[in-house]
Amino acid sequence: MAGPNTPYFYRSGGGSGSAASGGTGKNYLTTYKASTGAGAANTGNGDIELGATTGFSLGNVGTLTNGVPTGTSPTFGSGASGNLSIATANTSTLGGLFSLDIISAAATTAGDCVATSAFNIDAEDQGRVLSFRIAYKAQTNPTNGNWSGTSSSSYGVAVWDATNSVFLGVAGQFNFVQSSGVGYATGTFQTGTTTASLRLMIYNANASSNAITLRTDDWSCGPQVNVSGPALSDDVLYTPIYTGLGTVSVTAMYWSRDGDKLRVRGTFTIGSPTGTEARISFPVGLTSASTIGTLEIAGPPLGNPTSAATFFFVQPLREASKTYFTLGIQQSTTNNMTKGNGNAIFTGSQALSFEASVPIAGWSSNSSQSNDTDTRVVAARMTGATATITGSYSDVTWTTIANDTHAAMGAINYTVPVTGYYDIAGALNVGAATVSAAGGFFIGLNNGSVILENELLFDLNVPENESIPFNYGSVLINAGTAIKIQIKTSGTIGTPIINSSATLNFLSIKRISGPAVIAATESVGAAYTDVTGVTLTTAYVTYAYATKLFDTHTAMGASGFYVTPVSGKYELNAAFATQPTNVAGSTWGINIAAFCGATQFAGGWCPGTGASMTLFASCDGQVNCNAGQTLYIQIKGAVNAIGYTGFGFNTLSIKRVGN
Repeated sequence: MAGPNTPYFYRSGGGSGSAASGGTGKNYLTTYKASTGAGAANTGNGDIELGATTGFSLGNVGTLTNGVPTGTSPTFGSGASGNLSIATANTSTLGGLFSLDIISAAATTAGDCVATSAFNIDAEDQGRVLSFRIAYKAQTNPTNGNWSGTSSSSYGVAVWDATNSVFLGVAGQFNFVQSSGVGYATGTFQTGTTTASLRLMIYNANASSNAITLRTDDWSCGPQVNVSGPALSDDVLYTPIYTGLGTVSVTAMYWSRDGDKLRVRGTFTIGSPTGTEARISFPVGLTSASTIGTLEIAGPPLGNPTSAATFFFVQPLREASKTYFTLGIQQSTTNNMTKGNGNAIFTGSQALSFEASVPIAGWSSNSSQSNDTDTRVVAARMTGATATITGSYSDVTWTTIANDTHAAMGAINYTVPVTGYYDIAGALNVGAATVSAAGGFFIGLNNGSVILENELLFDLNVPENESIPFNYGSVLINAGTAIKIQIKTSGTIGTPIINSSATLNFLSIKRISGPAVIAATESVGAAYTDVTGVTLTTAYVTYAYATKLFDTHTAMGASGFYVTPVSGKYELNAAFATQPTNVAGSTWGINIAAFCGATQFAGGWCPGTGASMTLFASCDGQVNCNAGQTLYIQIKGAVNAIGYTGFGFNTLSIKRVGN
C-alpha cells in the first residue's frame, strides 16, 4: 500500500493509495508530480481531509444534449446559480474526518457543476483509458432527485480536456443511482494523444424538483483497473402504465436490474377493470428480449383476488419484444398460460402484491462493471422503405426490422442505446419519374437537424429507376439520440417515389466502439466537413476540411494531414461537390484522391458535361498505416470550379478498423 512518502499518497477519506478504481495506485487528484507538468505538483484536488474546499470551484458546463455536455465553453469559478454552494462536513462523513457537500438551496439548474482545478497527467496516460471514482450519498431530500442512472438523472460526471478545450466521452457518467446509503460513481474516459491537463466535475444533468444535498468523498482519477462482474442495481420507484385494470391507486412499484433481467415488485390497488388485455408496463425505454418463448411465466402467482370458486390464481406472464407484463388466469376452464382481459380476471378494487422478472433486449449478465468499457454488440438492420419525396427533407419509413440487438428501432427513428461511434449505411431505390430538368437527390442523416448530407446526382435525362447508396462513417452519437434517414429532390424531377422492395432498400446501423475501451482496441477516428468552399486548379492540391465534427485523438492538422496515432488498418471515406457554376464547355469534371504518405490508395472522378451543373465525386478505401503516417485528400478539376459552400456537402471520415 502506498505510504505518505510515495507520489501516490492520498489522504482524503482517511485512506492511502486510493486508486481511481478502488485499490493502490496512481491518483492524479493529489499533489502528484506528472511528467507533463514540468516538475510542478498537482494542486491536490479532492484532498478533503484538509477540511477546506481548496481545489474545487463552482461553474457551468454549458450546452447539454440529452443530459451530456456538448459545448466548448464551460465556465469555472463563475456561471453557477446562486442556489448552488459547496462546503466541507465533519459529522456523518463518508470517509475520514471530512466530506464535501454539494448543496442546492432550491431546485438545481441543469448545467451547473462543481469542478476540480486543472491537474496534469503523465505522458504514459495520454491516448489511454483512465477511470474515476467518487463516493457519494444523497444527504438531504433524496426524493427531489432522479437516480435512474440514465440521461434523466439529476447528477452526472464530466471530464474536460483542458489542453484541447473539449469534453471527453465518459462511460458511466450517470452512475449516481442510489437515493439511500453510500454508493460509488465509477466510470472511464479516453484521453487524447496530446491531452496533458484535465478537470473532473460533477454536474446537474437535469434540474431537481427542489432543494437537495449530495455528499461526496474520495474523489480520485487515475489509470484503469479492470473489475468484471454482473450488472446489478438497487430498487428504483416507478409508476407503471396499467392497462385493463381501471384507475389504479395506492401504487408502490419498484424495478431493479439483475444481470440481463429486469425485476419488478410492489403493490397496487386496481379500479374497475375493463375488457382490455391486462398489462403492467416496464420502465420507459425497456423492451423484452426476442429470445423469450411465445408466452412464459414471469413470476409467482398473485394469489386469489376474487372468488375461490371461480378463480384459483392470477399468473404474471412475459412475451418477446414487448414493453409490458401480461396476466393469465388459472381456473377450471382456463389454464394460467392464457392471457386475459382485466374484467375477465378481476371484479374490481382488489389490492394486489406483484413480483415478476423478464430478460431485456440489450442487457447481458456478462456486462462489465461501470468502470470497464461497454463492448456489447450494438447493431440493427432495416429493409423495405417508403417516403414522400419533395423539395424538402421527408422522413424515410422502414417497413421491416431484420434484426435489432437493443430493440432501438421504430418505423422511422433509431434511438441510440449506447454512446459511441457508429457506421450508418444503406440504399434507397427511387422509382422512375418524369424529368423536366437536371436534378438529383439528397439523403440526410438527421438527429434533430441534418448533421450529414450528400448530394447524389444521376443521369436523369430519361425516366428510370435509381439506386441511391449512402454511407456515414464514424459518427459520434450520444445515448438517447433519435436518428433517422431523410430524402429530398433537387431540380424538377416530377413525382418520384421509393420502390417498395425489401431487397432494394435497406438501412444498416452498427456501433464501432464505446467512448472508452481497452488500449488494444481503443476507438480511433475522425470526421470533418467543409463550410468555406475552395477554388480548384488543374493540379492536385491537399484539401483541408474546415469544420471538425469529432477527432478522437486530435490527430488532424490544420493543413489537412491526419497523423495516425496508432498502427493498423484504416478506412477513409471522402466526398467533394462543386457549386453549379462550373466553367461552361468544360468536360474535365473533378478528381478526388486519397493518400497514405506518398502512396495513393483510393480515388474517384466525376466527368463534366459542358454545362453549368453540380458535380459530385467520392472515394473510399482501406490501407495499412504505421503510427505517425499521414492520411489526406487531394482534389483537382476544371479551372475555377468552386467547391460547394455549406455544411455536409464536402465530408471526410477516417476510422481505424483493425490491427
